[in-house]
Amino acid sequence: MDQTTLVNRDLTAGALVMDALSRTKIPITLCRWIYLPELDDWHLVIASPWYDTKGPLKTFQAVIDALERAGIYRKIPIGRVRVTSPDNPLAKVPQPRVREPRDGFVHILKQSRPKNGDQYSLIFAPIAGPGGALPARRFSTIDGLKLFLAHDLHLKSSSIEDAIDEMTRTGASSIHPVSLEIRHARKLGLA
Repeated sequence: MDQTTLVNRDLTAGALVMDALSRTKIPITLCRWIYLPELDDWHLVIASPWYDTKGPLKTFQAVIDALERAGIYRKIPIGRVRVTSPDNPLAKVPQPRVREPRDGFVHILKQSRPKNGDQYSLIFAPIAGPGGALPARRFSTIDGLKLFLAHDLHLKSSSIEDAIDEMTRTGASSIHPVSLEIRHARKLGLA
């Protein structure tokens, strides 16, 4: 597999995991796809301090439970999910400066709720950075989501419409590349 190739279904699976973990009490310091040359494959690395205090098995089980509660366990390539300690070299990523723009993906997810109507989650996943638990912005209407994408993230209307169309069809979509300064991402509740 080419190191630069991370397919859309993997990006979507990663976004689903990030959203599920953002809804739990599991402390996460990193959740991102990392290429492992020794396996010639991408793995979703999740680092948690629980790994050191509660142990690897209990931490992995807590992650699995979070995925099952979110109803996404069967959609995730669980054989490529690595749960590790924040002290593991895989979990070490250099810290960018606050004013430095970070390129990444905006993942948009649709959760259908029969009694409450659809809800939409938006996650900004930087390509490089410290990792960590990624906060999700939640929207109760598609118009609110579109407004946020256009006015707060300053995305092109064609990108927004393509992403909304894909999300409507499949339940998830991604927009790339998106550049945000860390300070702006924090102000928007995305860092």
